[in-house]
Amino acid sequence: MRGPNETGPLKTHRRHGAPHLAECRSVAGRAPRVASTWASRYGPRRFPVNDQPSDARQTITRLLLVLVPMILAYAVHEFAHAFVASKLGDPTPEEDGRLTLDPRAHIDPVGTLLFPTLAVLGGGLPMLGWARPTAFRPDRFTARISPRLGDALVSAAGPLSNVLFGFVAAVGLVCVQIASFRSATDATDARSVGVGLGVLLLRLVQVNAVLAIFNALPVPPLDGARLLPKVFDPFFAKHGRLLFPLLFLAIAFVPGVANTVLGRPSAYLEASLLRAAAKVVVPVAEAILPHAMPVL
Repeated sequence: MRGPNETGPLKTHRRHGAPHLAECRSVAGRAPRVASTWASRYGPRRFPVNDQPSDARQTITRLLLVLVPMILAYAVHEFAHAFVASKLGDPTPEEDGRLTLDPRAHIDPVGTLLFPTLAVLGGGLPMLGWARPTAFRPDRFTARISPRLGDALVSAAGPLSNVLFGFVAAVGLVCVQIASFRSATDATDARSVGVGLGVLLLRLVQVNAVLAIFNALPVPPLDGARLLPKVFDPFFAKHGRLLFPLLFLAIAFVPGVANTVLGRPSAYLEASLLRAAAKVVVPVAEAILPHAMPVL
């Protein structure tokens, strides 16, 4: 994972009186930097995965930190498609058993489990995967809406759900960070639990950011292609089947493509989610715990 230059961890300082607004903003502004510190110390990098595990326990840990966030993110993504399609009147997702957050309904054995596992174990592969596509039929929409607009709404629901899920995870991460600042003298076991939870939440933010950006790309069969105007339909009808394999190969093997297409945009989205989460959490934490907040 990329990370800005660090000036050291936040320091805990107990003070009296009401918190200053400038300090709250400072904490909010440092949220992405603090998350980068956590990622560099505890979390695996995003592109590529080159770390060689030293033992079986480390390998299992790295697999869990990849698979658990990906499975959860894909479940939310596909459920969002199914939910919006159902709200528009199409019963297809419910008939197929996709109108659920149960990950078992959305897992693709190869794309959700095998390919990410090979990326972790083999190294050098991009951390990409896929879930079972959610089928829906715009011609079955009962809402007073054009099939094309309904198709676009269902498609947009997937990436937007990952942005929302990433924000929720970012809120949890900021809360864990604040709690860790206040409990710096706690027992080692308590700190370990806090670090583990923080790393898992950080990975959820990262995975959801990557998944949102990737699915928003205007390449069939990704969601972004369904948001384009009709003028692109003839081009996609003729060349659409070739675009995604070419994109996938370019991301996997052409140097710099993965970082340009996914790394930088998802890093910006990740930082934005963390910053927004901090702006929500910090004022509340300042109001509840005015005497023990980190001062930068």
